[in-house]
Amino acid sequence: MIDLSDALLYNVSFVNSDVRNANLSSTKCDHGRFTNVTLHGAALKNASFHHSNFLTSRINVNQLEEAYDLYRSTLPNGTLVKSKG
Repeated sequence: MIDLSDALLYNVSFVNSDVRNANLSSTKCDHGRFTNVTLHGAALKNASFHHSNFLTSRINVNQLEEAYDLYRSTLPNGTLVKSKG
């Protein structure tokens, strides 16, 4: 399992990656690109993603709702979620 909990990420790209069940809890990510990434089962509790692109990623609404903040992020399939931040 990948553990990026509490990580500070800036301008990172995950391309054609399988990060199922990864721990991204409390991660802060600015300008992240998640291209063709499988995120099923990944923990996003209290994570912040600013200006990040999940457009072609496989992630569900429940996971996105765990995140604390999705400020100006592009979500898959026109997904709308309310940020807590």
